[in-house]
Amino acid sequence: MLGFAGGGLTNLVGIAILVVYLCGTLLLSDRRLGLVIVLIGSLLAAGMPVIHMTGAGVGVKRSAGAFFFVWTLYALGVTGIFGVILSVRALRSKRVDRG
Repeated sequence: MLGFAGGGLTNLVGIAILVVYLCGTLLLSDRRLGLVIVLIGSLLAAGMPVIHMTGAGVGVKRSAGAFFFVWTLYALGVTGIFGVILSVRALRSKRVDRG
């Protein structure tokens, strides 16, 4: 109706990506692999505002949910950058501890 993607089995790809990110965050947080998963996921999250707002951009007057969508992208970008900072710090401290 508003140009959103329809339902279907293709949504399972996004769910699988989020499950891997969640496992890296919660189950593997004390290992280097978990920190690398968090780093990659955070980089992708930080890139979402850039991906979604290039080209035509998002105008608040275009649909009723555009304002909420823009602020959600801002929150996703901020938490993504913060996740990058935290995972890089943790990876650097792991390297110092082993050295």
